[in-house]
Amino acid sequence: MGILSLVRGKSLFIQYAAAVNHSTRHSASNREEIEEIM
Repeated sequence: MGILSLVRGKSLFIQYAAAVNHSTRHSASNREEIEEIM
């Protein structure tokens, strides 16, 4: 697993986390879970 794929995977995860955070903005617990993963 190259470092380039790691960076790409992390950026994809950040985009996914931002989408989840946007779709569940009313839920503070989901936002906390995402911050714990990061």
